[in-house]
This record gives sequence, C-alpha cells and structure tokens, in this order.
Amino acid sequence: MRSGLRRGLSGARVVLGVLVAVLWCLPALGCTSVFVGKGASATGHVMIARNEDYRGGWAKHFRVVPSRPVAKGEKQVFWSGMELGYPEGMTRTYRYFSVPDWPYDPSVDPRDPSQEYTPMDEVGINEKGVAVSATESQEISPEAQKVTPLDGLIDESQIPSIILPRASTAREGVRIFGEAIEAFGSSEAGGFAVADPNEVWYVEFHGRVWAACRIPDDSYTVVPNQKVISNFNPYDGENFMGSPSLLELVKNSGLLPKEECTEEHVRAKGLDLAKAFGVLDWTYNGVRMWWGHRHFSPSKVQEPGRDSYPFLMTPDRKITKLDVMEFLRSDNYPGTDYENPVNGVNGKVRPVAVRRTVESHLVELGGVDGVSGDVGNVLWLSLGNPTGSVYMPFCQGLTRLPNSFTLGTDQPEAHSPYWSFYGASRKAQAHDDANGTDLEGAIKAYWRDYQVELIRSFEAFQAGARKLKGEELAPLLNHQAAVYSWRIVKAARGLQAELHRAISTNGEFRPVFKPDQVPRPEEVLGYPR
Repeated sequence: MRSGLRRGLSGARVVLGVLVAVLWCLPALGCTSVFVGKGASATGHVMIARNEDYRGGWAKHFRVVPSRPVAKGEKQVFWSGMELGYPEGMTRTYRYFSVPDWPYDPSVDPRDPSQEYTPMDEVGINEKGVAVSATESQEISPEAQKVTPLDGLIDESQIPSIILPRASTAREGVRIFGEAIEAFGSSEAGGFAVADPNEVWYVEFHGRVWAACRIPDDSYTVVPNQKVISNFNPYDGENFMGSPSLLELVKNSGLLPKEECTEEHVRAKGLDLAKAFGVLDWTYNGVRMWWGHRHFSPSKVQEPGRDSYPFLMTPDRKITKLDVMEFLRSDNYPGTDYENPVNGVNGKVRPVAVRRTVESHLVELGGVDGVSGDVGNVLWLSLGNPTGSVYMPFCQGLTRLPNSFTLGTDQPEAHSPYWSFYGASRKAQAHDDANGTDLEGAIKAYWRDYQVELIRSFEAFQAGARKLKGEELAPLLNHQAAVYSWRIVKAARGLQAELHRAISTNGEFRPVFKPDQVPRPEEVLGYPR
C-alpha cells in the first residue's frame, strides 16, 4: 500500500495524485516478503527480504540518515501530525540507511505543505544492527473495520523512521512500534519485519490493533498481501507481543467463534488473527504462499487453490541468499496450471515479481559470533524489478553513499542507478510484447550468472574486512559501497547500450557474462592484503 502522496500538489500532479490515491486502494500494488530464522538459514544468519511493488519507472534513492543529538522531552514530528518522543535516556538517535522514493526531500520540514511525499523508506539497517522491512499492505474485512477503524496517524511510510532511529534490538523495536500504534493508531493495515542478528519478529497492525510473532529459529514465513498470523498466543510473552486487549476484542466482537477464543484453545493452537481480521483469497495472495512453500519446502506437498496456507514452515534444506533471491525473481509459475500468458503480468494469478516492482531487497544479519555488525550485517539491494537487476551489497557500517544514489525521478535519467537497471528491463519487455522475442530472458540469464560471482566476491571482501576494527572500518566500507556499486552499475549501462544497439539494428542480443565484470575486494582502497 502506498499512502505517501502529500497535500500541496498542483496542476497535473493533482490529477496524478487522485489517480494514484485510487490505485493505492487496490490490491494490485502489493508486495511479497520472506522472513527466515537463523536456524533455517544456510549461514546461520537471520534474513528478511521483500519485493516492493508500486509502478514501473518510479525511481528509488538510497540515503544515510546520520545520528543526531536528542534533547530531553524532544519529539519527532511527522507529516500526519503525530509527535513521537524518544526512549527514556536517549541522547542521540541511531544512524541508519534506507531506500526512499525519489520525490521525498529530507531537507523540508515534514509539516510544510510543499513537502509532497513521505519517505517510503521501505528497508534499512541502523548502527545497532536492527533492520526493518516495511510494509506488506493488507486488506481487512468490513466486520473488522467496524471494530477497529483505520482512523489513526501512522501509515507504512513512517515505520522505518519510527523504529530505526530508536531501537537497539528487534524486540525493543517491536515494543516501540506497538506503543506508537496504541497511542496514535494507523490509517491502514499492514505487516512488516523487525530483525536483529538473534531473531526475526513479524508484526501485523491496523487501526489501534497490533500483533507480533517471533519467527522460530528453524522456520521461515512467506507473506503476501493478506494477514497471516494464525497462532497468536497472548499467554506466551517470550514469542508473542500485541495489544493488551486483543483476545477480549476478538472474543467480544464475534470475529471468531467463542470456542476458538477459550484459554484452552488459544494456549494449544493460538488465536487465528488472519481469520478474525483478514480477507483471504487464492488468485492474488494464496498462490504466492503456495509457490513459496513449494520453493523452500518441496517435500511438503500442498494443494493449490486454497485461500490460505500455514503461517510458519520449516525448509527441506537450509535456505541460502540465492534461494531467496530466486524466489523473489519469480515472475511466473512455469509448468503449473497457473502459468500466466506473459511473465510479470497478472493473468490467471498474481506473480511474485511483477513489472511494477520498484526495488527488491534482502537483509542478512551476520554480525554474530564476534563478527562486527558493521561488516556482517548487509543489505542486498536490487533496483527496479529483480528479474532484470542484481542484488548489490552494502554493509551496515557505511556512513556515506555515492551521490548517484540521489539521482532519478519518474523520467529516464542516464546517471541514475535505478534507471540503469530499469531502463533496460522496460525496453526489453516492450520489444518482447510487440515482437515475440525473449530479450528479457537474456537479461535475466546475464544477471543470474553475475549474482553468483558477486556473492562470492563480496564474501571474500567480508573475510578480509573482519580483520579491521573501529575507525578503520567506515572508510573501507564507504569505498567498498562506491567501488562495488560503480562497477555493477557500469555493467548495467553496458547491457543497456548493447540492448539498444541490437534493437536499433535488428541484430542479436546475447550478452555474455564475464567474471572480470564483477568488482573485486582488492579494488577497494584500504582492503587488507
């Protein structure tokens, strides 16, 4: 759900704003998430990942939000009118990085009517190793809306900036958000992940109601655009958190049968919040859960066509970064009865990766067992649709990003990293649609090979960077971000130029991946030899 369009629009932007506001209410602008406990991960590291869907040609930027002093009693002011304080005793906010939409201007006061857009930060990691991936838009039933109206001051665009400047652990981040929801309420329904190197929490919210479940270490969850928590246990404070009156609310409102709200039932099976509050369907949501479970747990055969599937699953084998990336690149359901006529476009059912995906990300939190979180906690960021892009690595400890990540709008921009990837994908898809070619397939194959070698190169960089400590790290990680992103974006621009030549001359487009196109650790200034 994208509710960040602001007041202060004029002329053509008003028309656009009305259209976009209508579109935001439709489920077609959803996302898909995968959250993995550390015991289910091949590296033993927590992973949270998601595709952010909006519309094609909508650039994402990448920014570092520095730490700043906090005066006693100071409150952060949000555009909605919410004024949120800071934890007791906090004297400085935590530095974090995030991935906002291009119209957002952080230099403008959020209350200024000229500030047309809220951040839509979507994903970030702070200096304490707390990561947020927000948000999965969700629909709630008419009955649930009567009980819990969406009339609050919090929307999804605010979630990273509520949690990341304040939280030193994932558990603390969940509590901070829960307290904010209880105080201010939300204007929409959604779900998101908060994680640190030790655990992943999945949170659902709407109105003044919220519930959070700790993902068991040996489990993962796939989340489409519907509520999925089916086992909420208010008697287990170690693994669940939520609104204090949640059980009574569900029981007294009749959103669940009374027998499903008894203490005996709830202790044994949990409270099915997805059933109580949600709207379930197969073609848009259930199909993505089914496909994810088939991807990670193929031995656990599940019948297609159901509206809902298990919330928590255990994988057949430990899940790798590449496994998650490949799932998020799923733009169709090949070999099944649900294969769409065109990749990335809703036909029979909704794919995981759609053409309007504006970015995809995977956060791996490996700052454990004596490894510095500055090096071990990493955002893998894919700009544009992940089927035509590659996940680039950025370490938690960086303090500066290349200026190119502030470039790009909703119009093509030659120097924008976003447009370097998205421009080629859009051109290939348009040509394929018109001529029955498979240019997009060639781009996919190139980046898949590139991704394997890039992961290998970056893990070699991490092995050397772990030898450094303290003040040595930030310059190294800043230069790594610059060198790696420059080399990767250069490859994307070369691919785009090659595609343009092939189309304009009616020639062949067969890009060949070469390992020397991938950046190497030794190219990073200060890398220990």
